[in-house]
Amino acid sequence: MEKVINFRENDYTYHVAEVKKELTKLQSFLHEIQEVVPVTFTSTLFQDAAYGSGSAVEIEIKKVISEQLTNAGIVITSIKTAAINESLEAFYSLKNKQNFNPNFSQYFIIKDGEVCLIDGFEDEAKKQFQHVIRTEKGLELYEKHLKIVEAVNDFQSMLPVQFRGKLLQFINIDFNNQKTDYLPTAFVDYDRLANG
Repeated sequence: MEKVINFRENDYTYHVAEVKKELTKLQSFLHEIQEVVPVTFTSTLFQDAAYGSGSAVEIEIKKVISEQLTNAGIVITSIKTAAINESLEAFYSLKNKQNFNPNFSQYFIIKDGEVCLIDGFEDEAKKQFQHVIRTEKGLELYEKHLKIVEAVNDFQSMLPVQFRGKLLQFINIDFNNQKTDYLPTAFVDYDRLANG
C-alpha cells in the first residue's frame, strides 16, 4: 500500500533539468580527460575523477602509462616519470577547473565509454519530491487529519472576518487523565458570532 499525497512537480522539473545540465558538463569533462589521459574509465573511476579526490585515477594513470612504456620497450625511469607527471598534471588541471554538484553523483554511470544517466533516473528522482504514506495506519491518520482541516475551514468560513485566523480563542485544552482533549470554549455567544 502506497499513497502519494503530495508531489512538488516544479521542484522535480527543476531538479531533472539541473541533472541533465550536469550530464552535459560531465560528458564534456570525460572527453577532455580522454584526450590527455590514456585511461579507460569505469563508473567508479569516473566518479573519483568528477566527484572524488582523483587519487584512484592517479593510480590508474601511473599503471597504464608505465605498462604502455614498458610494452614499447622504454624502461628508462626518468622518461616514465616525466610521462606520468605530464599526464597527472593534465588530469588535475582539467579536474580542478570543474565544479560538479556532488548531490547528483548517484545518477551517473559510464556505459559504452560515455557518461549516462542511470536506468530509472526520473523515477528515482521523483521519489525525492513526493510525500508518500506507506501504511494503513498512516493513511487512516491522514484521512482524519483531512477531516479536521475541512471542519476547521468550514468553521472559519462562518466566522466574521475579524475572527478568522484566531481559532485558538474558540478552543479549550482539557488535560485529563494524561489524555488531552480539545473542547469548545465555554460561554461563546454563537448567535451573535454568526451574525458578525
